[in-house]
Amino acid sequence: MRILPFGDAALLAEFDSLAEVRATAGALRATAPPGVIDIVPAARTVLVRVRPPS
Repeated sequence: MRILPFGDAALLAEFDSLAEVRATAGALRATAPPGVIDIVPAARTVLVRVRPPS
């Protein structure tokens, strides 16, 4: 897994397989981390949008 910044209010996690994407997106949704406003899975990535710092 590789994690990259995506603008000032998101992170993009890259994975080797769709199975890893689905597992990670599911785990993030189940735990609902504070500040996360959206979780967007794709074929090999998961975009995690967070509340921008105030």
